Amino acid sequence: MDAQHVVKQGQRTPLDPQHVPRPVHEAYQQMMAAMEADLGKRLLIESGYRSPAYQLYLFLFYMPKHDYSITETNRFVALPGHSEHGYPPRQALDFINQEGINGEDHPEEFEALPEYQWLQRHAGTFGFVLSYPRENPHHTAFEPWHWHYESSPH
Repeated sequence: MDAQHVVKQGQRTPLDPQHVPRPVHEAYQQMMAAMEADLGKRLLIESGYRSPAYQLYLFLFYMPKHDYSITETNRFVALPGHSEHGYPPRQALDFINQEGINGEDHPEEFEALPEYQWLQRHAGTFGFVLSYPRENPHHTAFEPWHWHYESSPH
């Protein structure tokens, strides 16, 4: 993926490079072109494919935030082998807006974005599905930034 940048407090900040499988990246580019035509805004990819080792690192990194509870941490970070980020046929993307809002600590901030409202109406056309809506059956926390790709659009 090309270099991506967000602007936080007037400072241009680069995002880490992300690997995204070609079909997912192509669908993402088409979706962002449509969003930009409608809103004049785009979402960037903050997290794409994750190896099992990186997924384990993230899980362990977030455990202190959840009082070292495996069960509670797992509501927010999947264990290796259970993450859509590590499964290209259902590849997950975590979005961040151009002003650096990703919703990680405050999902309502991302949920309030016009970009999120646009995704709710149009993402299915491009094959993207919100993975963890409010009160989902997976007992996973609401993640309005986390969308996965399914090869056949809805």
